[in-house]
Formats: sequence, structure tokens, C-alpha cells
Amino acid sequence: MKIIVKSRVPVEQCRQWGGKHPEADHYSFVAHDDIDVYAPDGTYVLGLRRKAIRADVLEAAYPHYHWMRKFVSDNRGGYSGLQKKLVGRRLSTVENVATTIGGYYENYKSRFPYCRATALLLNHPERWEAVLPCVEQVANVFKQCAPAKYKHQMQIVSETDPAWVIGRTPFTTLTINNCVAAAYHQDKGDLKSGMGAMLVMRRGEYRGFELVIPEYRFAVDMHHGDVIVFNPVMWHGNRPVVQAQGEKVTDWERISVVHYYRKGITGCQSPEAELDKAKQRGAV
Repeated sequence: MKIIVKSRVPVEQCRQWGGKHPEADHYSFVAHDDIDVYAPDGTYVLGLRRKAIRADVLEAAYPHYHWMRKFVSDNRGGYSGLQKKLVGRRLSTVENVATTIGGYYENYKSRFPYCRATALLLNHPERWEAVLPCVEQVANVFKQCAPAKYKHQMQIVSETDPAWVIGRTPFTTLTINNCVAAAYHQDKGDLKSGMGAMLVMRRGEYRGFELVIPEYRFAVDMHHGDVIVFNPVMWHGNRPVVQAQGEKVTDWERISVVHYYRKGITGCQSPEAELDKAKQRGAV
């Protein structure tokens, strides 16, 4: 199905909702089946493909993505919509969020002043290798939904040192979230001229987690094996979970894997040069 949205909510209004979860009156349409959405000027906004990943590939990747729930972060309160509190001199979230990053990352402030592979990739290469076939199939969905954007992103990949690219895909980095309903946000650091892709895996019975794009007043209800392709620089967020049956992760679970190209990777040199740079700065 192809849809052309006729109106837009001002970005300034979407910005006011930042850090809050979507409400029911923020959207007027929910996509449940394959769909391609275009802006009034013809710009490709989003593509949804149901059951887009081959079942055997999906089930082979699932236990490894499920295992990654052990990695948590305490500094993503704005992403999850959690309230913050002052702990000593530090503003901290009330609880940890099950999220981690895989693949590659550019230099990040003074803590990591060099391009590098993530800890997940370095410390658990067997887990990383196990999910790569699934990542490649997500890349194929990207190619099918938005061929022009895919071609553009692959051109940038061709100009990038292959050491910083995930296999034969247009992606450098993954963010893996376990049972996290994201508040409204814009992804930071993504390639603005490209697109990202999100895969969802789910187990058990629950409702909620619809992904809402308030600017165009529509939402996407994603099921196991579904993939969406969109520009994550747009404001987006999830409805909270409701009517969940049993305990989180044990009885029900929703894993989202976001695939994207970090724009900072374009400035990365070869691994050897990055290592030399890190040594000169005393970072390693």
C-alpha cells in the first residue's frame, strides 16, 4: 500500500513533546501491513515490511539478541522517558535501561578519542557473528523499500574504510533495546542524508509499543520479524506497553534492533592510524 500524507504537524510542536511518550491523539492512522509512506512533496518517509526476515535466520539471531539484555545503561532517561533524580552530584535515571550498542563508533569526546569497535563486538565475537546474517537481510529490506537512499548510503560506504562497516551492508552500528518503550526523540549522530532500519522481535502477549511519527500523524504496529525503514532524525517514540501477560522478558519480550550509519564514521582513518592516534593521545 502507498500512502501520501496530506498534512504535517510543525516540528516545533513535536519538539515540545520530547522526552514524553506518544498519546493516542498524536496519530490518526496505524499501519499493520506492508506500506510505503510519502510526504506531500514526494519524499519517502517510511516503509514497513511484515515478516521481512526469513524465519530460520530470525530464530538463529533471536537467542543472541535476547542474551544482550544483560547490558544496561543508566544514562538514557530521556530516551526511555524515565524520571531523573540527583544521586550525589550526578543526575541519574531511576532505573537502568536494557540497551547496548554493537558494531563501530567514531571518536567520542575525551573518553574515546579514536574510532573503535564496540565492546560487544570485541568481547563477544561469536554473538556478533551469529547475528550478521540477520543484519544482512535487514539491509536487503532497506534496498527494496528505498533503493535511491540505499544507493546513496552505499556510495558513502564505498568511501569508508571497510573496517568500520558491518559486512556488506549500508550500516556501521546497531542499537539493541530490550523491552524499552522509547519516549519521543530524534536519533543523534545518524547520517542525515541516509536512512536507518529497525527490526522487531517479540515473544508473549502484550499490547502497546506502537512506533509513532507525530510529524505525519501516523503509527506503526510492529510484530515479530517486521522491519521498518525510515529516517530516525524525524521525531519518533513508542506508546507504553499495556496488558502485558506475566513478567517482562520471562513471559513477554520486545527486542528492537536499530541499524544505521554513524555520520562520524566518515572521518575515521584506518584501524592502524586510529590506534596510532590513540597511543599519541595516551588513550591506550
